[in-house]
Amino acid sequence: MYNERLFSLEDFNKKTLRVYLGKIHLSISFLVTKGFNKRTLENQIYLAKKYNHFKFQVLKVDNEKWILYESIPIRLLMKHKIFLEKHEIEEILLSDKKYIDDKEAFITYRKIRFILNNACTNPEYWMQYKPYYKDYLFDNDNWNLIAKTHSVFSEIIQLKKELKIIDIHNVYITLKSVIFQTKNYKYFTQKILRAEKEGINETLIHDFKRFGREPYKLTPLIKNRIKYYYALPRKYSYKKISDLVNNELISRNIKTISYSTVKRVISNQELKNIADPLRFGKQYAKDNIYSYITRKKPKNSGDVLEIDSTVLNFLLKDEKNEFYKLWLCAVIDVSSGKILGYSFDKSENTGMTLKCLKKSFQTLKVIPKMIVHDRHQCYLSEKFKTILSKMSDFGIIARQCKSRNPRDKGHIERWFDTLKGGYLKYEIGYIGDSITSSREGGRVNSDLEKLYSKIPFIKNENEVKRLISLKVKEYNNSILTKGKSPNQLFKKQFDSNRIKFIKGNLSYIFLEEKFTTVRNSKIFIKQQGKIHTYPIDNSYLSNRINRTTVIIRYDKLDLSKIDVFDKTTDKYQGTLYVEEGINIILDSSDKSKLKKHIEARNQRIIQNLDDLNSDLDEGWEELRSIPIISMEKDFESLEKASRVENEILLSNVYPIKKVKHNKFKTRKSSSFLKFKGKNEYKEVN
Repeated sequence: MYNERLFSLEDFNKKTLRVYLGKIHLSISFLVTKGFNKRTLENQIYLAKKYNHFKFQVLKVDNEKWILYESIPIRLLMKHKIFLEKHEIEEILLSDKKYIDDKEAFITYRKIRFILNNACTNPEYWMQYKPYYKDYLFDNDNWNLIAKTHSVFSEIIQLKKELKIIDIHNVYITLKSVIFQTKNYKYFTQKILRAEKEGINETLIHDFKRFGREPYKLTPLIKNRIKYYYALPRKYSYKKISDLVNNELISRNIKTISYSTVKRVISNQELKNIADPLRFGKQYAKDNIYSYITRKKPKNSGDVLEIDSTVLNFLLKDEKNEFYKLWLCAVIDVSSGKILGYSFDKSENTGMTLKCLKKSFQTLKVIPKMIVHDRHQCYLSEKFKTILSKMSDFGIIARQCKSRNPRDKGHIERWFDTLKGGYLKYEIGYIGDSITSSREGGRVNSDLEKLYSKIPFIKNENEVKRLISLKVKEYNNSILTKGKSPNQLFKKQFDSNRIKFIKGNLSYIFLEEKFTTVRNSKIFIKQQGKIHTYPIDNSYLSNRINRTTVIIRYDKLDLSKIDVFDKTTDKYQGTLYVEEGINIILDSSDKSKLKKHIEARNQRIIQNLDDLNSDLDEGWEELRSIPIISMEKDFESLEKASRVENEILLSNVYPIKKVKHNKFKTRKSSSFLKFKGKNEYKEVN
């Protein structure tokens, strides 16, 4: 099994394998090249240090991290084909001629590191040097750093008397809490020798003001040139500024300045506050430097809505057995904090956004004043722009949030944080915010993340949707501020005088529309090669729009119903539902449907005749009440005879058998008439 390794013992070299204190260590870079995940290694090393675990014990030598071979789990060694047999380990240890030298070098390294690290971390060592620098222009952090550096330099001057300075430099470059940092061995040596000769404080501080005296090199001219290059919109790096200023000084035979001097000048916060508006632009200054006016919350529910989307970090699997995640789009009422509506999809898109807005308007019921959204591509699509145009017909203002200004859409952003950090954090299968999350607890343990990617813990899409629905309901009913829940605040802060949406408004805004002609009291829609039929069951609606052209509005993804509007006035007429139809060979359910259809048709015929006869009788009675002034003889008798003949003609068109029915209660209005009551008719011949 081990013969399958892609290398032999001869392939091990000083960059891949070393022996320290009689034990084999492998370099991290070597392990990564053999397939180890670098992030996993770093996490395990951190855990080993923090909790004193044996797994992944590490040493840092020559600025390289070396992991103890025997601390790496055997299964990983075998998986990546770097497992060594016992006799191979013995052979490596016996053949390692520099073992004694490495051991001594390692002991020296540990000794130097202990001394220098103690010098810059233990306040008992470095605190005594702070008074040396009390007259210099330092903030407290830099004051501490330079005192620590002084302490380290003091120890180095003592160590160099008995140890090689190159060994000291190898340790020094690993220190972080020092103000003087360089990887250049020659420059480091010169600095130490100068500190030993001229004094540590004079060596570390050579270009600061002291006792009101100008610095040795940093004249007002040089300061102004540094400020000039820093303020340019080209955003020169500190190194580039140093080079540009030094070129000017060299050409004038003036002594040059160091990179650290340039960096120190620019680190002054007052300079940054003055120059950054020029360096980064007006918008940056507006967002980060200059003050802003605090916006008050709107008083009434529905005044301002905010909409945004976020990914839900539950691992799901599709039909191709590939992982994916759901996106959640939500709308919040800024005044009350209530979540009005939400929708889901596999990506942030226009369809999901419009569905969420429609649900929110249905919950809100009144016409909102403003909707704030971000600059995502889905809000820039032609379809969304068309919807915005229609919303403007109702006085709804939709605006983009300000660029790089999270405060402008902060309510919905904060709610997403609440949802993830307060409601989803402890749910099985939730893997945390994201890999870039900086919030404490935003990411779950890496081992738990691996566990949640296994089949027993993978949720399906409907489970995640149900979970979010429950959490939204729980949030809307939770007591947050002022001792009230978002639902309670929403109702309390609701203005009863607000204009409400009426039937058909939402269809006008959100649905597809087209003109069509009504035939045989039916509307037909052809979609993806299939014809969908919508019968008009209401007699009054059918009488008004049959054989006319109307506007229909519908959802391409849900053709179960359509809304009908008048072609001329665009006024809502009614909602029609799709007809399932019957089979050519009738079964029991088809026979029942056919019977109901015939009964409804006959009822409509008789209802129309009843209404017509009622109008005819009413007209005849009104006519009879007007006196006849015609001079023609027997005009009245001739008129009555004509009426009888006409009634015979009408009765022959639809001869009706004995009919038993209740009177219809009708109401005439500009909209179609509605009737109430049960009606029983016999079949028409």
